[in-house]
Amino acid sequence: MSLREFVRANQDRYLEWLCDACSIPSLPEDPQGLERMAEWCEAKLRELGATTERLAYGRAPQALLGELGSGERTLLVYDHYDVQPVDPLELWASDPFSPELRDGVLYARGCADNKGDLVARLAGLHALGETRGSIPVGVKFLIEGEEETGSRNFDALVSRHGERLVADGCVWEGAGLDHAGRPEFVFGAKGL
Repeated sequence: MSLREFVRANQDRYLEWLCDACSIPSLPEDPQGLERMAEWCEAKLRELGATTERLAYGRAPQALLGELGSGERTLLVYDHYDVQPVDPLELWASDPFSPELRDGVLYARGCADNKGDLVARLAGLHALGETRGSIPVGVKFLIEGEEETGSRNFDALVSRHGERLVADGCVWEGAGLDHAGRPEFVFGAKGL
């Protein structure tokens, strides 16, 4: 089965992963929700065969480091598990943490920022591993829990665990399209 065919055959599974993630209210002011989302990320990475470790730093929620695959090159994937607040709640057509598919569009808090990117990457690695038998590069996931409040302790994370994050390249949480509809490719973020 080709990679494309595998993804199509498993699209409901991947949509379920996204709905599960978006059902968790991982709001910055909700430590229990943040912990539940970190646990979800950890479990999903382990399902893919990754080793995982919690990284404590500063006064931030713990970051998660997951490692899988092998090869001469290593890719660092940065994501976050916290989401923006839902206020004003009256502007939502449905409960922000009860994902709803309407006219082919999924509505839920965190769906685009950043749980959609995170699940897409996990699904991609799952599909690659299942169709090719292995992931031909080392992949490190760094998933933090305070991005939506400005990653105030990111310097502490890098100072304390930077040697663990060394990689040949990095995929950051998201991108978009510019005013002309061209994909954006951004270099340098968070002052690094």
